[in-house]
Amino acid sequence: METMWTESAADLAPLLGSQFHGVKFLPGQTVMEFLSEIEYIVSRLRAIYGIVLLDNQIIAKITMSMPPKMKLIFKPAWESTAAAERTLINLTTRLTQMEKEVKQCEEEKMAEALLSSKKIDPAQQSTSELARHDKEGEGRSARACWECGGTNHTRANCRDYKRKLKRKRDEEEEDRDKKSRRWEREDDDRSRQDKDNNQWRNRRGRC
Repeated sequence: METMWTESAADLAPLLGSQFHGVKFLPGQTVMEFLSEIEYIVSRLRAIYGIVLLDNQIIAKITMSMPPKMKLIFKPAWESTAAAERTLINLTTRLTQMEKEVKQCEEEKMAEALLSSKKIDPAQQSTSELARHDKEGEGRSARACWECGGTNHTRANCRDYKRKLKRKRDEEEEDRDKKSRRWEREDDDRSRQDKDNNQWRNRRGRC
């Protein structure tokens, strides 16, 4: 069993090595996805065959595999960094931060382009505003009172409509007063009836 495992590990090591050297940053792939792929291959080489790649080898592979656009932006800044700070951890941190900034910049450009496409030409805007004002003026001139048919006022300012509303409110108030008085009389009648019934029951109890 040990011999079989050793042979399979020996067969697998060259394959993993070729995968490490051949891995590429694919279109649409994020930095974290690419770094995770490299990390997986490196960890498999270490666990299965005991091959430990140095950080410098991994850093060189990552920087060489960048897309041309990313490499053009990142490589000069990375090479100008002090040698002591060019570590694998700093590389991954700076790459993810750069990707975030690039994505944010692209989103801002898209938002600006969308906003500029929605802007109206000043001459066109003036024409549309003039047409809207003309339409509103036509609506005001054609407006008439729904109550009396007058054209110099609206229903809310119509005297006939206001008098009708006042009569309606007075009638409703009078109707509420009548109902209230009727309920009071009914309550009084019920109270007297209850009192008479109690007196009658008391007299029967004494008999």
